[in-house]
Amino acid sequence: MQSGAVGAVDSSAVPAIPRRAWQALMLTSFGQFFVIFDSTVLNVGFASIERDFVGVARTTLAWALTSYSIGTASLLLLAGRVADLFGRKRVFLIGISVFALGSLGAGLSPNVGILIATRSIQSIGGALMVPTSIALALPEFPAERRSLAVGVWGSIAALAGGLGPPLGAGVIELGGWRWIF
Repeated sequence: MQSGAVGAVDSSAVPAIPRRAWQALMLTSFGQFFVIFDSTVLNVGFASIERDFVGVARTTLAWALTSYSIGTASLLLLAGRVADLFGRKRVFLIGISVFALGSLGAGLSPNVGILIATRSIQSIGGALMVPTSIALALPEFPAERRSLAVGVWGSIAALAGGLGPPLGAGVIELGGWRWIF
């Protein structure tokens, strides 16, 4: 477009996005990716887990799915407040650590009780990561470009939800259900 034309965008008026902003967004979105991914991936692993834990009622095994969803969703608001009080970066890093420990425990679970407990631990880590992920990234972006950051963050979350089942099925096929964690 010619300068002065209606709808022309003056590129000098739109602030550049610093490299640090993109790095923060990608790192924090990566954490959120796994929280969302883990909310969908177990659905395809359910039959494999059921075969390994012979004699466990489906309703009991379903708590491996449910404990994660309930735990993550119910702790989101509290996690955001904790991040405000103790620091977003600290809470995000604690969330990653707790999530990773829960994932390791879930993958090594010798029985369904341990699987349910470690999925609950994962949910605590996930709840700590989700609100802090966007809260860490947004301040790095110029105010005029924050909607772009939110769009990318949301798209990565949607991608995780969509990729969970097919990637999970591939991982289960190659290495077994324990590797989805």
